[in-house]
Amino acid sequence: MTERQGGSDVGQNAVVAKRDGDRWRLFGQKFFCSNIGCEVALALARPEGAAPGTRGLALFLVRRDGPDGSRNRYRIDRLKDKLGTRAMATGEVTLEGAHAELVGAAERGFAQMTAMLNITRLHNAITAAGIMRRAVMLASAYAGQREAFGRKLEAHPLHREVLGQMAAEADGALYLTMRMAQLLGRIEVSAADAAELALFRVGIALAKLYTAKQAVAVASEAIECFGGQGYMEDTGLPRLLRDAQVLPIWEGTTSVLALDVLRVLSKGDALDALGAELERLHAPERGDVLDLARKVRLEGGDTGESMARRLAFSLARSWMGGLLGGAGVEVRPRDIGLPLR
Repeated sequence: MTERQGGSDVGQNAVVAKRDGDRWRLFGQKFFCSNIGCEVALALARPEGAAPGTRGLALFLVRRDGPDGSRNRYRIDRLKDKLGTRAMATGEVTLEGAHAELVGAAERGFAQMTAMLNITRLHNAITAAGIMRRAVMLASAYAGQREAFGRKLEAHPLHREVLGQMAAEADGALYLTMRMAQLLGRIEVSAADAAELALFRVGIALAKLYTAKQAVAVASEAIECFGGQGYMEDTGLPRLLRDAQVLPIWEGTTSVLALDVLRVLSKGDALDALGAELERLHAPERGDVLDLARKVRLEGGDTGESMARRLAFSLARSWMGGLLGGAGVEVRPRDIGLPLR
């Protein structure tokens, strides 16, 4: 659950948590409840008297049903009329003294939510990779059947070039996402060393922001590959594009995550870990992108911030190229970056 004034700036959250004996009650409005039909939701709220900003937020579990089995004390004000992902209802909620359970220590609410966001950002990247793969499969199958100008679409060099770029994005998304899954797995079983922890902190933001942005581009390209028929609802392609569009917004927009990358790289261990990873993979253009990272760190301030997206995209492309090359997947550097070059 997120709030109208909160959004990315979570520190502005205004929902209040009040003690009720040994329990808690929540009061206020949540502008987005992502899955309105859920049985359990997690929500940040500020206990009475707590500090302002993210430091004063605690994490609560809100059940659909109250302790006595009746419906919990919240009101669904309305459902959202969304661009896509309509199969999952999203709504606005007013908490009217809803029973809630404190999760962990009250002063660690935001930190605990951040750990959860790492998992949902991985889920976001998995979805992006899946959407890209489906778009490539549909466009490639169509190209093998549709004839234009005396031959199949797949026989035209320019169309093959476009399909190749789309496939490179889909492959790169899969490999970068699975690298994040591997690192998270090692972290969760306490097998990761300090370098892997630092690498995951920067990598999960890069993977989420880049794959999400490219899922929209690849889905759009797939529609164009079908021509006018791709614009028709009964092909399912318009829904693919609509559903992809939520991915750059969900769990941190592209700019918010680019700034997160900047913040993480301001610590020397993260940049060192990423540099070692790119060197190990013999990633393309690694020298240039690492020099850019150092330059952005050195610039700092508004100038450094203005370069955050450029840096994030460059790092993600280089990393993906290294992972693909290490796996024996032939890919040209120019194939990664559609249409962000």
